[in-house]
Amino acid sequence: STAPSQSAFPTREPDPTPPPTKAPTGTPTSRPTLFPTPEPTTSSPTLSPTESARPSMRGATMAPTKLPTATPTRLPTSLPSRAPTPAPSQSPTPVPTTSAPVSNQIECRWPNLSGCGDEFEWDEEQNGPLGGTIPTTIGLYTQLASLGLNLNEISGTLPSEIGKLTNLVVLKLFGNKLRGTIPTDIGRLTRLRQLWIDNNQFSGTIPAELSRLTGVRRVEMHFNQLTGTIPSQLASSSRLKLITLYGNLLTGIVPFQLCNLIPGRVYIDCDRVLCQPDCCRTGNKLC
Repeated sequence: STAPSQSAFPTREPDPTPPPTKAPTGTPTSRPTLFPTPEPTTSSPTLSPTESARPSMRGATMAPTKLPTATPTRLPTSLPSRAPTPAPSQSPTPVPTTSAPVSNQIECRWPNLSGCGDEFEWDEEQNGPLGGTIPTTIGLYTQLASLGLNLNEISGTLPSEIGKLTNLVVLKLFGNKLRGTIPTDIGRLTRLRQLWIDNNQFSGTIPAELSRLTGVRRVEMHFNQLTGTIPSQLASSSRLKLITLYGNLLTGIVPFQLCNLIPGRVYIDCDRVLCQPDCCRTGNKLC
């Protein structure tokens, strides 16, 4: 009866040996898998309270290492890199690019006179003589009050579109190679005060439409190839002070209306045209 009771005790003795062997092996393997250490580098600032709570439960050695490393490294790297870049780099660049072309958007240069304001005069001494012809687009620049193309090498005819420049006060075309007839549309320039078309190659008769220039004061048409007689309508301007007609092929008699208006200020060829006493001149001499 005693033999079976003793055999039962040795079978139970090896049972307590496996628990001590499992305890040391389980503790180091379970901690790194459940709580990995590289989390503070990739985690956002919102995970810092959760990380600080975990080491307080497991050990005191992990808490001081994670807190100081996360806070000083993130603050200096983000603040200095964002502050200097936007303000100085963006403000100076758009200002000169948008403001500069506004003032120089339209250049005043022949034959595009849209950016010239109300006055254009070609400087042949600085830019050299201007050649070519006067385009029909000249009638687009109605803002012009003064147009000076004198002393150049412009050829061709004077287009009728010149009559669209109704704001012209001064028109200087002398000293060119303009030919053809004087356009009748020039009579539409009712604000004209000075008309200089001398020293060209204009032919035909003097248009009677010049009588519409009621405010003109100076008319110079000498040294052309004008023919016919002098129209009496030239005396329609009460402000006329001088008219030059010499160096042409004119004939007939100078109208007495013109002599009564500006006596001694009508310049003609006295050997071709008859004139009243003390009315006309050739150069500095009365006819």
